Amino acid sequence: MGYASGFSDLFIFRNSISTIFAINALLLLLVSFIADAQQTGCSELEELICQDSPIGAFIVVDVRKASGVASTLNLSDYDEVIGEAIEFGLQSLSMAGITCDEWAVRSIDMPGDLADPLLGDTMIGPIDGDTSSGDRRVLKGWQYSCEGEAFLDLLQIDARVMVIPWANSTVNLILERPLSSLEVSNIQAALSDLKFHSGDLSGKLDKATLHAIGLWAEYRSTLDEPYRFARTAITENLFDGLDVFEKIKP
Repeated sequence: MGYASGFSDLFIFRNSISTIFAINALLLLLVSFIADAQQTGCSELEELICQDSPIGAFIVVDVRKASGVASTLNLSDYDEVIGEAIEFGLQSLSMAGITCDEWAVRSIDMPGDLADPLLGDTMIGPIDGDTSSGDRRVLKGWQYSCEGEAFLDLLQIDARVMVIPWANSTVNLILERPLSSLEVSNIQAALSDLKFHSGDLSGKLDKATLHAIGLWAEYRSTLDEPYRFARTAITENLFDGLDVFEKIKP
């Protein structure tokens, strides 16, 4: 009986050791895999380990011509696009009028021209000083394909703003993550303190607030002759140091 018990304990001990070695081996393999993914880009398991494409709902807030691209288009033809919502999933997107049985997302070189002055507001950097949260720009390119065919490319500016080259890259769609009423109130309060906004702290993104945001963006811009956009892109860097945004939930 004692021998049987001893053999049983030894068997359990050996199995435990084998399990520990197996777990350690898997952990080492996973660490190696992640290191390779960071060096070479996401692989077939990107959605599990290194996929960090945009997630959540975004709204088209502006349509702008691309500089340096010959075109006879009329921007008013795209008025109906403004206000359209696009919901981005881990490996998919959803938008009105589009159906697809199989989406795929992959990292690509940044589409568009970052030096385009008509995207100048999206490229505003962080402030100097201890109150800065650092540069919040991500500047990554993503391609969404439907059933093996490329559907759209996008440039992720930060966690709030994206640019989609559209109509053979003759125009750029500016997309934003919608602001909450609290975030709008925070922006209004911050701009009021800075003497850029004189309206009520309504929590509504009205014309007066958008005008104040445009003035603030013009003030923050480092371009020699910055544009004053009818609808300024509200990036994270634009309000760096002012703590106006809520934490984005994954």
